Amino acid sequence: MLISPLKLPEFGTEFSWAMCRNSMCDNFGIPFIGYISPEGSTAAHDQRYRLDVNGRMRCKYCKQSFEIRSNAALRTIARYFLSLSLPFADC
Repeated sequence: MLISPLKLPEFGTEFSWAMCRNSMCDNFGIPFIGYISPEGSTAAHDQRYRLDVNGRMRCKYCKQSFEIRSNAALRTIARYFLSLSLPFADC
């Protein structure tokens, strides 16, 4: 299974939950992009992160652990926040 960032054209960016969320870390905001085993029998890793079989990832720089969530949930959250924005008045 490939883990890749979710494209959010409404915001003009890509985002992924599979990244370091520690704002003081050098890996902050840099997503993990790679393959993991579909059986979940082995952990995946790259130069920045290690993804464990229990659905968590660990940053190799700051050593903090984060839960991996579905990118589909992220699209729902992004659309909700986008719907809250108020349009600018034409003056």
